[in-house]
Amino acid sequence: MKRILLTSTALVAFAGAAAAEVTFGGDAELGYNDDFSGGIFWSFGLTVNGSMELDNGLKASISGDVELVNAPEVDDQGTFDPSDDVVINGSGSSAFDGNDVQIDDLVISLSSDNASLTFGDTAPAADALYSSAVTNIDADGFNDEGDLNDASGNSIEDGVLIGRVKFGASEVGVSYAVANSNDASIDDDLEMLQVGANTTLGNFDISFGYQEAVQGFSGNVGGVSTPNSPEIYALSASTTFGGAKVGLAYAKSSGTNAAGGAVSLTSIGVQAAYTFDAITATVFYSTNDLKGGTGTWDDNYGIALDYASGPLTVGFLYHDGEDEDMQLNVAYDMGNGLSLFGGYRDEGENGADVQQGKYTYIGGDYDLGGGAAVRVSYADVDAGPGGVATARDELGKSEDVKEGVTVSVKFKF
Repeated sequence: MKRILLTSTALVAFAGAAAAEVTFGGDAELGYNDDFSGGIFWSFGLTVNGSMELDNGLKASISGDVELVNAPEVDDQGTFDPSDDVVINGSGSSAFDGNDVQIDDLVISLSSDNASLTFGDTAPAADALYSSAVTNIDADGFNDEGDLNDASGNSIEDGVLIGRVKFGASEVGVSYAVANSNDASIDDDLEMLQVGANTTLGNFDISFGYQEAVQGFSGNVGGVSTPNSPEIYALSASTTFGGAKVGLAYAKSSGTNAAGGAVSLTSIGVQAAYTFDAITATVFYSTNDLKGGTGTWDDNYGIALDYASGPLTVGFLYHDGEDEDMQLNVAYDMGNGLSLFGGYRDEGENGADVQQGKYTYIGGDYDLGGGAAVRVSYADVDAGPGGVATARDELGKSEDVKEGVTVSVKFKF
């Protein structure tokens, strides 16, 4: 779930030469949705950040979020912004009976100007530092935090330990997932090495990612379930020619199938983007070569058009191939604190040629000032035979829109 560090009061305590600073922030939402059981939904969140300057020039810090909600969270199922979580149609209950208390993004770190060591709910090295310059490179599916699963698909990860070093225009990171030490089937506490790096060489931005294969932890290569997490290499570069931003990317994911045979997916892609007046046009094409699988993995291609002029922004994209998707998002700032938005999405067919979900949403926000805002919205969800038959949160690219009619008020502290 998206969270924003809010303006807060700093509490400063002094111990010798070291100064510790702790900041608190909060948010809350209360609303009504005609599709929810009981109608009312709510959430209360608290963000805590603490830091202390050490005598040797290092900085120690800790941060985390605690949230009490009356609807369960599930992982994103391909909504507009894959970085967001979605909230399904929860049954809802009283404030102290059967609700979820979620503790997220807990991290502790030790850092200097050019290096850091971090542990907790943080992205591993390749996921954090590798960035593809081409859309829909399917073979670069690096594990994120919480993705280390046993052979049955159950998460057995306690956190991520990552070290990062900066030198000039370059940054390199190395990380391990910290496995659950109470699981007798795990031999080592540190599993699944990842390496991520990015740099600028002349006019080229270059990014590299690597993930080691680990036996006994479930994975997926080109739609084939593997009893080992796949080994992944990815390399990407981008530059600008004559006003056009051009990117190239290569990635290979390798593993073994249930019978012990080798399976691999190799992706190679190119992308170009050009801005003229208020419009940015982006096109991409990526090839996919699946070996050892049961069938083929389609190539991906698509186009995106983004328009921004004054109070109006419009975004359109069309993807085809292994990933089928069409989106239209519109937003208009009316001024005086009022903004309107709307959009449509068709997820197309999945790899088995089964129609996925279709979504339509419209709404408006009114800024009450002082960190408070009111939202009124409507969304229609047709999950389709291959879709997720639950209400969606985050239907818009940057919107928080729930299925049905919603009226809510949000506060930031």
